[in-house]
Amino acid sequence: TSWTIRANDLLWNWNRSASEPFALAPRGQTVPPPAPVTSPAPGSSVAAWRSVELAASLTSAGACLSDQVGVRLVVVGTHPTLTLEAITMIRDFAFAPGQLVEVGRTLGVAYKCTVFPEMCRGAEGGDPVADLIGPMDSPPSYDGYTLARISQTLRSIGPSLWSSASGGAATLQLLVCTSPFIVCALLQAVMDIPMLGYLGLPLLWKRPTDHFDNAESRKAFWAQVDRLRQRSDVILFTNNPLLAEQVSFQATGSALPVVRPHARFALATYAPMRPTEALLISRTKFLWVTLRCAIRHFTPPKYPISFTVANSDSKLTFQEMASHRAAVLVPWEHALMAFYEFYSMSVPLLMPDEQWAYRLVFDADGNLGSTAPQYMDVHPACDMAVGCDGGRHPYPPLMFTSLERRRYWYQYSSFAQFPHIHRFSSIAGMLVTLLSFDAAETSAAMREFNDVTLVHSAAFWRRAAATVVVGQPSCMRDRGQKK
Repeated sequence: TSWTIRANDLLWNWNRSASEPFALAPRGQTVPPPAPVTSPAPGSSVAAWRSVELAASLTSAGACLSDQVGVRLVVVGTHPTLTLEAITMIRDFAFAPGQLVEVGRTLGVAYKCTVFPEMCRGAEGGDPVADLIGPMDSPPSYDGYTLARISQTLRSIGPSLWSSASGGAATLQLLVCTSPFIVCALLQAVMDIPMLGYLGLPLLWKRPTDHFDNAESRKAFWAQVDRLRQRSDVILFTNNPLLAEQVSFQATGSALPVVRPHARFALATYAPMRPTEALLISRTKFLWVTLRCAIRHFTPPKYPISFTVANSDSKLTFQEMASHRAAVLVPWEHALMAFYEFYSMSVPLLMPDEQWAYRLVFDADGNLGSTAPQYMDVHPACDMAVGCDGGRHPYPPLMFTSLERRRYWYQYSSFAQFPHIHRFSSIAGMLVTLLSFDAAETSAAMREFNDVTLVHSAAFWRRAAATVVVGQPSCMRDRGQKK
């Protein structure tokens, strides 16, 4: 555009003093590079692995389990596909081939049960965890979700979960949890079984309602973080880079590994049977309705590609989505399972460039990219200003109010880090790119990246499972039988 003032100029001036004159945002300013990770988190999917370490991890699956010992999962989460990702990777890679792995109960998922029925397994008689948490996008009532109330509820349902998970003496019980963190932590304390915590949302998402106005509640929350991170039979890791940095800033201890989703549950891969159709994925804010309308105004007559709008109301299968020429994904959050799903299917992705993304993935109503203060807290042993990581970054990874902070932390999004994504800076640019890019070449390059990172992810899941089962009674029994 030839306009002098751009949208980011307004954002640049939003937090300036009223006494300062309006100024344009710096053009071409260099963004501070991401801070180096001084102690690399072992097992991250996109990190470089040493060959010896990779081989050892890949051969560690089921090191002390035999086909005589079954694995039974109790699964807790609120996001259907993030939770399904954990189940799928455990089944496919965490244990030795032929190992019996079954889901005893899933709890917390309250929507899309018809699309992902396994996520609502065992909930026919009601889901007390989903009832406790409430709707995913709405805050729970204050009195119904204090720390004391959460603890009381989980203590009351814990024995029944143990009963439903128990399959006899030769069964390993494993808790798999994705969110909310406080429910994961307290349920693990009640059941006292190994846990794999695959986190995708902020630590304080769905925090107890009295966290900030009850000193004992806040202290107990961070004590749960400490307790889990000190247990040898609990492993915490994240599905996105920003969350790992948020945890390092908020809590003491080493950095959490980042293990990308691979969406193997989709059972689909890129097969462009609809070469003249493209998916348009836009869900929230003004994008739900107006973006498709704006594209129609920019689309020239006889443009050879039509758009299929996909949002939370859509009924498309993964195979149908993978049959389009490409997916135009306009993100509404700093990390999206939808992004990982399309990338894992090797569907070519077109996405807004960083200048546009600054105004899309950071929002007061967001979670990871929230500009509001609801997630801003740190362990009591740390300074609120510099966090628990010693001020390793120029800005805290929370409350993304300023343009400078957004520019820096956007670099910690998989949107920015994953290769082979086509960027556009305008609707007109998107329409041109959609016609000109090489779909076959792009999909092949994405598939190669997927293959490499899948090996790393599989190694992590195998090593994680081997680590948490060591010392468990069924494991020790099995060792005795082998001897």
